Amino acid sequence: MTNKPRKERIISPEDKQTIKTIAEKAKRIRIEQGYSYEGFAIKNDIHRITYYKFETGEQNFTASVLIKVIRGLGMSLSQFFKDL
Repeated sequence: MTNKPRKERIISPEDKQTIKTIAEKAKRIRIEQGYSYEGFAIKNDIHRITYYKFETGEQNFTASVLIKVIRGLGMSLSQFFKDL
């Protein structure tokens, strides 16, 4: 069985900016709550590298990671996205 190379997904500049905006908001709230990125990731059962890539916008994230992050911040989806 051969490993096929993963197809690179094209993300529009607008989508990249949206991802960055979401990540920046999550980071700001996390810091306000006094968590390091590693502490937050561990507390919310998110692999620390996955969370780091989420927060830096290095990688497109899944809905399940986004939900874990928002719940970990103690917010509902509507609260988190209200001002975005």
